[in-house]
Amino acid sequence: MLRALGFGNDTHLYVASGEMYGGEKTLQPLRELFPNFYTKDMLVGDDLKPFLPFSSRLAAIDFIVCDESDVFVTNNNGNMAKVLAGQRRYMGHRRTIRPNAKKLTVLFQKRNQMGWDMFSRKVQRAQRGLMGEPDDIRPKQQDDFIESP
Repeated sequence: MLRALGFGNDTHLYVASGEMYGGEKTLQPLRELFPNFYTKDMLVGDDLKPFLPFSSRLAAIDFIVCDESDVFVTNNNGNMAKVLAGQRRYMGHRRTIRPNAKKLTVLFQKRNQMGWDMFSRKVQRAQRGLMGEPDDIRPKQQDDFIESP
């Protein structure tokens, strides 16, 4: 998805999460596409040890890095993602991309049935209105305040 949206292999990725399902094997394709791949463990090293017993402190590190990033791509609709989206909107419309899971799932299942250019165009079309541009922000009545301050 990131490549189809125009992010090149010079893009720096910070993955904010705990242990990934499938571990290193799951992340390997992402690392190959984006060699500037980082996690808090990689960046902080031994200085992270005092934080390890405290999941909320580890989450705070992820929050700070994600909040300061040029672009934040959420992979879920959890509380941290909602608070980050709201914070980034409130502090000046920094881009928060929300993948359209329903449309992208279908596209990824059919990706071998089309060329790269068509796949990329379809990903971009599926993501219209979800790319975190200021015009994308149209709070709905059911939106949480934290997500649409």
